[in-house]
Order: sequence, then structure tokens, then C-alpha cells
Amino acid sequence: MPEDATATAGNTLILTCVAFDTPELAWVRDGAVLMNDTRTLVSVEQLVVQDVMFVRATLEICSLEVADSGTYYCRAFNDSGTANSSFQITVEPAGQ
Repeated sequence: MPEDATATAGNTLILTCVAFDTPELAWVRDGAVLMNDTRTLVSVEQLVVQDVMFVRATLEICSLEVADSGTYYCRAFNDSGTANSSFQITVEPAGQ
């Protein structure tokens, strides 16, 4: 089930997902893996807590625009296959 969030244009949005025993996580929108650019920061870190490995992926979008509205997926990959978590994001114009 997607998680929904509403944000205001001009603000910053931060999404986070966590997966256990997963070698890779990626953020995807419109079928394309998101990469770092002037407004987007993607970070992935591997952590071990009490002998359990997990991966945390964070997507930060600065200076949001209404065009940033849409569905974002956190995609987890491992030898067993692929799993997705979805986030439905609505960006409203400032002053609304």
C-alpha cells in the first residue's frame, strides 16, 4: 500500500525506506533510477545492529516543484528478487 504525503512547492521533501539483508536499494520514478543532481540527493547506507544487516535509503528533494508530484518507489534488490515500497507525493503550489 502506498504511503501518501503532501508538501508545498519550495520546501524540501525527505523520504526514507529500510530493508533487511538487502544488498541494494534504489529510488525510482517514472521507470528511471533517481540520481543525485542539483535538487535531488540520494543516499544509501548499510548498517549492522545486533548482528543484523540492513540498508537505509534516503531521497531528499529540495526546492520542490508541482511537477515533482507523482509516485516514487524504493526498490530493494537481492538474490531472491525485487520488492518495492511506493510513496504517492502531491506537491501543492505555495500560498495554497
